[in-house]
Amino acid sequence: FQVAPRTYYVAGQSWVGCYLIDTGAGCMLIDAGVVETSALLVASICELGYALEDIKLILISHAHVDHCGAAGLMRHLTGARVIMSREDYEFMHACPQETISIDPRLRVQPFEVDGFFADDAPVTLGEVSVRTLLTPGHTCGCTSFFWDVENPADGARYTVGMHGGVGVN
Repeated sequence: FQVAPRTYYVAGQSWVGCYLIDTGAGCMLIDAGVVETSALLVASICELGYALEDIKLILISHAHVDHCGAAGLMRHLTGARVIMSREDYEFMHACPQETISIDPRLRVQPFEVDGFFADDAPVTLGEVSVRTLLTPGHTCGCTSFFWDVENPADGARYTVGMHGGVGVN
């Protein structure tokens, strides 16, 4: 469902948020959820009328399994580049028991990243620039995202924000 202009909730389940941003030149996916519900994520994206190959970038908010567990699968299905914070990439590899192996019921498909966030360098695709802000606490490399949208009805501009460490929808 749409949460803001060009921005859709696509997780397919209710306990972690994944968001699709239509940039006009492809889509960005914020978080990939878990492997176990990836079919629901794919179905949500397709039900909105997007093809998996429309996804060009996958932004990972933090290194917990419920946000990055399906990143490898989604990268494989879409061909998208994966970006996350350097801090959580290192944390994920140094402490898997606190990140990707935190819940024995959930599996992670291994994935590599193509780049790291920098607070002073927005992630841009098409007409959308996502500003990232390192917001440690939930994890040491938890990242929040901010991007601007325009209301097509009246042209008003708004900033959408998503904190990477909150799982509420």
